[in-house]
Amino acid sequence: GPPLLAMFLVALVGADDAAEVASDKLSYDYTGLWIAVGAGAVWVTDAFDATVVRIDPETRQVVGRIHLGEPGTVSPQAIAVDDDSLWVADGLNPLLLEVDTATGEVVATPGLRAVPTEIAVGGHGTVWVTSYDADLVSVLDPETLQTTTVSVDRGPTGVAAGDRWVWVVASLDWTVARIDAESERVVVGFADHPERAT
Repeated sequence: GPPLLAMFLVALVGADDAAEVASDKLSYDYTGLWIAVGAGAVWVTDAFDATVVRIDPETRQVVGRIHLGEPGTVSPQAIAVDDDSLWVADGLNPLLLEVDTATGEVVATPGLRAVPTEIAVGGHGTVWVTSYDADLVSVLDPETLQTTTVSVDRGPTGVAAGDRWVWVVASLDWTVARIDAESERVVVGFADHPERAT
C-alpha cells in the first residue's frame, strides 16, 4: 500500500501537493507515524529514524528534522504540541521527550510509570498521556515535570483534553471515561454498547 505519510499529507494539503511534500526520507513506509499541528508548523514523528520532521504549512516543504536519539534506543510515536513545546511519546521506554519548538532541542525527558500510548495537551499546558498496557493516564505538570496517575478501564488509547474535561477511550472495555481536569478523577464512564454499560 502507499506510505502512511502520504495518506496523512493528502488529508493535510491535498492530493496534488502531497507528492511534493513527501520528499527526502518521507517517501518510505514509517514504523509508527503520528502528526500534530501547532507552533507554526506541522510535526510528524518517524519511529524508524528516531526523528521528528518539521513541515512548513505555507510552503509545504520539509524545513527541519529533529534527531531524538539513536534508532532502536528511542522510538518517537504519539506527539502533541503547545506554543513552546513538542511532547513526544517514546514507544520503547516509559518517558516523554519535551522538545523546544524554537530550537529543536530536547529540553527534558520526564519519566512515566508505563510506556506512553497517546498524548494530549489540555488547559494550563497540562499534558495527559495514556498507557495502554498499564490501564493508566499520566498527568504531567509542564512546569515541575512531576506526574500523577489516574486509573481507567482496560486498554486506554485515544485521549482528548480541554480546559475542564479530559476524555479517554478504553479500547478493551469499549468505554469512554470523562475525567475532571482539576480533581483528576474519573467522574463518569460511557459504554459503546448499552449492554456494556454499568
